[in-house]
Formats: sequence, structure tokens, C-alpha cells
Amino acid sequence: MKIDERVFGRFEKDGKRYNLRREEGDTQRPRQYAEANGYTVIPQEQLVLDRARDRQKRDIAKARYNEEMGGFALPAEQGGMFVRTDARSRTLLVGAAMNATADPAYTVPNWKTEEGTFITLDAPTIGLLYAAIQAFLATCFAKEAGLSAAIDAAATVEEIQAISY
Repeated sequence: MKIDERVFGRFEKDGKRYNLRREEGDTQRPRQYAEANGYTVIPQEQLVLDRARDRQKRDIAKARYNEEMGGFALPAEQGGMFVRTDARSRTLLVGAAMNATADPAYTVPNWKTEEGTFITLDAPTIGLLYAAIQAFLATCFAKEAGLSAAIDAAATVEEIQAISY
């Protein structure tokens, strides 16, 4: 018997899932082999639920990633500026934040905004942007974690599919 470790295998042993495939010369069917060798057969209903959970979690992770990279607008009381959160923008801001932490007089004289205009960022503004991005990212991941827990708690495929980002 050929044993393949799989996330969605039909057989389970020691907390891991496997698919069992007959090879040339095997006389036992996979199910017979599994039962004779300490594997548990996973019910089809459980496999369907597990696949639905995995699919929904993947979709939610994609939606979280798109939101994470899509940016956000600061509240009006903080200037209302749109803040880009793609990887490059975050990297640039982290560098600026490190410099601003080391030198309170540090400025970035030509920070390009989403609208295409150039502004000067002073150290307090850089700190505000950095903190706002960190809070935004934490919110995105907290939302995904909560939805993932709800998916794990769902009892039917319909309940799983009703959970979205």
C-alpha cells in the first residue's frame, strides 16, 4: 500500500491524515488495510466540512490581504489623508519612523501622497502614520482570526459559506 500524507486524506492515524493507494500486487483494499493497521476512516461528511472550511479560510485570507494592501483614510481629525499600505509604502514608512525616533527633528521633505502631491512629513506625523498603520493591520488580522474561529465552530457547509470577510 502506498501511503500519502494529506491534509484531506480519508484515513487518520496519530493525528495525521493519509490517503492510501493500492500498488501492484496489493490484495487488500485501502479501507481493509487501514482498519487492519490502526488507521481510522474519516466519514465523508467530515471531509466535506473540512474542505469547505479550508476553502472559506483561503477566501477570507485573500480578502484580508487585499484589504491589508489597499490602504485606508485617516480620520478627518487626523488630516483625512489616504494612507497606502502596500509592502513598499510600509517599508518606506518604517525607515522614516526609525529615523524620526532617533531624531525628533527628522523630516521627509517630499513624501508623495495617493493624490500625487508632495508633502513634508515631520517626526510627529511620521509617528502618527506608523501607529495608524499598525492599528489598521492589527484590525485586519483580528478580523480574519475571528472569522477563522467562527468557521471552525460552524457545524454545516451552509454555516461555513455564510461567513465572509
